[in-house]
Amino acid sequence: MGRGGERRAEREARLFVRSEQRLGRYVVHVDGELCDGCGVCIFFCKPSVFELSRELSLRGVYPALAVRAEACTACGLCELGCPQLALCVSARGEP
Repeated sequence: MGRGGERRAEREARLFVRSEQRLGRYVVHVDGELCDGCGVCIFFCKPSVFELSRELSLRGVYPALAVRAEACTACGLCELGCPQLALCVSARGEP
């Protein structure tokens, strides 16, 4: 991996960790390698947990980020709607 790829991976890792630090009762995982940035999760999520990243992923898309994970109600609509199966919502402390 070139130096630019390392920087991007570090930046994406920081974004992921930041979203984990803001959590309430549930953990919202977005797999940046699977997410194609379609925005279905944004459409289905009534508490507005997700936003598209402002930075391109290694796949060349703007992946979804859990920016308001503390608002998650664990309804599961984002998981059910995601065509790439890139999302996972679990209770805090579960794998």
